[in-house]
Amino acid sequence: MMYLKMSVSNLVKHRRRTLLIVFAVMVSVLVMEVVAGMFHGIRANFFRNLTQEGGHVTITASGRRDALNPFSLEHTIPGYADIVSELAGLGGAEVVEPVLEFGALLQHGERTVTLAGLGVLPDTRFYANVAEGIIAGRFPPERGAVISRPIAELLRVAVGDELLVVVEDSTGSPFYLQYPVTGVFATAATEFDENTFFLRHSDAEELVYLEGATTELRTRLSSPDLAGAFAAAAAERLSASAEAPFEIRTYREIHEGLMSLIEMMDFFIVFMNLFVVIVAASVITNAILMNVFERIREFGTMRAIGLKKRGVAGIVLTEGFIQGVTGSLLGLLVGVPIVLYFSVNGLEFGGIAEAFGMGSSDFLFAYTPRNSLINCASGVLIALGGSLYAARTGVRLTIMEALSYG
Repeated sequence: MMYLKMSVSNLVKHRRRTLLIVFAVMVSVLVMEVVAGMFHGIRANFFRNLTQEGGHVTITASGRRDALNPFSLEHTIPGYADIVSELAGLGGAEVVEPVLEFGALLQHGERTVTLAGLGVLPDTRFYANVAEGIIAGRFPPERGAVISRPIAELLRVAVGDELLVVVEDSTGSPFYLQYPVTGVFATAATEFDENTFFLRHSDAEELVYLEGATTELRTRLSSPDLAGAFAAAAAERLSASAEAPFEIRTYREIHEGLMSLIEMMDFFIVFMNLFVVIVAASVITNAILMNVFERIREFGTMRAIGLKKRGVAGIVLTEGFIQGVTGSLLGLLVGVPIVLYFSVNGLEFGGIAEAFGMGSSDFLFAYTPRNSLINCASGVLIALGGSLYAARTGVRLTIMEALSYG
């Protein structure tokens, strides 16, 4: 308690130096909080977009991935409805859906375009970016085709117009049907928009002559950490109940290279915070040293009337703790609202965000209490570390040297 009273008195007495140290700690914690929020947001956006369309576990017929034609209908999953029911009963499964992928040529009048077609359920839980990006009509599709705005402009069609969809069906024969345009969407992923259109899964089955079959099953789990266990359980269940061999892959296997990039972001965040800590520690330590050296005579007088070296060190450390806590809380008071603001409104990164797979030119920051606790503790430790160094340096002098200092 004595140290606390003396420390508070000294902090008020030397308030200019105190404010400088508190400000340095505040800026350090503020920078760490914003940097952590930004890069954790990049990581979260990146990861969310990786699993938003493909889910956490993907099941295809064996051989499909190695086929020369990515739209080949030679390797399919027959009787998918029964398989979906089986997989839905496994632990951790939230969504199990069939997706039928095929190649198609869309024609309106004399204009044509070749696209990847996706057959999805009428109540699909995937492709949320498309549902959010609907600018006319609706998604998931009713009977009809949902196309992107660039394709609608290219073919000069609008909702209600008829499209001729030409495919090579599962028998290898050309086939075509007409569908009305029932929706037009625009997402932030330009490449996706320019190469994809949607039909209902049942319409796609009819179009490619693949009744009761699909090309893949996508699973979204309650937690990404369950992907490995779910894949193993699914493999065991399907090997016992299904005739055709399947290839089951988790999101880590599908996006192996990108997952490595995500994990590298964690190291980059640590490196950035370490850099901030080193710079802040040097500034704060110098400020505390100057503060201690200005008061060497004062400390010498205290020691002359009976205060021990550890008492002087205790006062300096208590001051450092108060400065660290105050600066850290002020840093969070400024930094957390900044992170929360950009976690809702996003930050414009233009084409860079899309190029790195974040799915949007705006990406959201991510706030976590854990980051705030770590950053707050870092600010306090920086101040305590600087104070400890300054205290050890200041008490090395003898009483006579301290009294005659300067």
